[in-house]
Amino acid sequence: AFFWIKGWVPKALRGRMILLLALGGSQGVIGWWMVKSGLVDRPDVSHFRLAIHLGMAFIIAGALVWTALDFLSPRTPEAAPRGLRRMSWVVLAALFLVIILGAFVAGTNAGMIYNTFPLMDGRLLPPDYAALTPWWRNSLESIGAIQFNHRWAAVLTTALIIALWLRARVSVLHSGQRQAPSVMALLAIVQVGLGITTLLSVVWIPLAALHQATALLLFVAAVWTVWVFRGQTAPHGRKNR
Repeated sequence: AFFWIKGWVPKALRGRMILLLALGGSQGVIGWWMVKSGLVDRPDVSHFRLAIHLGMAFIIAGALVWTALDFLSPRTPEAAPRGLRRMSWVVLAALFLVIILGAFVAGTNAGMIYNTFPLMDGRLLPPDYAALTPWWRNSLESIGAIQFNHRWAAVLTTALIIALWLRARVSVLHSGQRQAPSVMALLAIVQVGLGITTLLSVVWIPLAALHQATALLLFVAAVWTVWVFRGQTAPHGRKNR
């Protein structure tokens, strides 16, 4: 409010600031809604509500990073090729899905079983992958299916990130447009290593916490990549005429 009154918040960003404030308030409500689910019957929160809470946290983080980049960093003079821009959005969406699936793993303690990699106790598919009926419940409630979906969605997303990085290397880009996918690819490789190590350790808490923190860094790098690929030199999200 102080910076707003002083006129230090650009007019182009004021609407976004109000939206961010609203998102922050809604996150508090979602947090209580999540905790409330663990106050009945058993002291475990719903993994669905946990996923919504975590997803909102990452959306807020992404919006804050995007706003900070708009405010502090002028975009590169030219946009990246359209194919790269579209691919960067696909990567961001895939990464968000992996994060939601990770919340399912955390909320169901799915990391406490099948502590081998790449196979799951000697099998590609866990025996309980399709144990529930109707079939669609498995991806939402079967612990084996939840872990399988998270681990292989993460591997495929990492492959997609590396493909984006390789494609960026052979494209005509500015320095910032090369740096962002490089940082993202490096973080993705580290994140996969942390995820596998966390699984093999039967979810050693320090490793699990580092895995989650690196997920945030990777998501920020993905947002940065999408942002820098857009081009435009004007600050605060306004195009030059």
